[in-house]
Amino acid sequence: MPDTFYTAKLYPFMDKVLSLLRAAEAPFYLTGGTALGRHYLQHRYSDDLDLFVNQAADFRDQVKKALEALRRGGVTFAAGTAADTFVRILACDGALTLKIDFINDVAFRYGDLQEAHFYPRIDHWRNILSNKLCALSRREPKDMADLLAIARRFPFAWPEIFAEARQKDLWVEPLGIARIIEEFPGDLLTAVKWEQPFDLDAAAALKTLHRDIFQGQENSLIASPPQKR
Repeated sequence: MPDTFYTAKLYPFMDKVLSLLRAAEAPFYLTGGTALGRHYLQHRYSDDLDLFVNQAADFRDQVKKALEALRRGGVTFAAGTAADTFVRILACDGALTLKIDFINDVAFRYGDLQEAHFYPRIDHWRNILSNKLCALSRREPKDMADLLAIARRFPFAWPEIFAEARQKDLWVEPLGIARIIEEFPGDLLTAVKWEQPFDLDAAAALKTLHRDIFQGQENSLIASPPQKR
C-alpha cells in the first residue's frame, strides 16, 4: 500500500536526512510538495526534498557542508546535476532512492519560516503558493493538486499572490496561468498519490480556480478555516 511505503520507509529516511542537516546547522529550508504535504495539508505523498536558500553567496560551500554531514551520518548518495544555483543528489537507503535538490533561489521570499517536528525550517505556505504559480508551466498534476489543496485551506487574494510570484519570475501573469488551468485535464489528478481521498469535483474546482484568477479576485475555493501557522 502506498501509505505504508511512505510512512514506514521513505518518510523515515527523509527524517534521517533532515536530522543530519539540522544537526549540521545547514541554512536550507524545506519547501515544495513535501513541506505542504507533511506540515501544512497532509493531502498527498511526496517523493523528494526541495531545500532552498535565497541568494546565498556561499551556496556551494553550504551544499558541501550539507553533503559532508550526510556522509558522516552514513547516508550514501550519487551526484546528479550541478550548476551555480542548483545541485541534485540521489540518496540511497537499500532499495530506496530519495531525490534531494539544493537550490539557491532569488532574493524575494514571503513570510517567516515555520517549525515542524521533523525539521525546524519550513517554508511559509504562501511562498510555496507563489512558487507553484512559477512552476505551473510544467503542467504536472502534482503542482495543480497542490494549487487546489492550498486554495481549499487558506484565504488569500489572487492579485497579491501574483504580485509576489512576479518578484521571482516576470513571466508569471494571470491570463497565462488561467489558460494553463483551463486546458488542464482534470482526470490527471487521479494519478496524484493522495494521502486523503480527493473529494473535489475536479472539473468544477478547476473552473472556479480559473475564474478567480482570470477575474483577479479573492480565492473562493476555501472550504474550512485556516490552520494557525
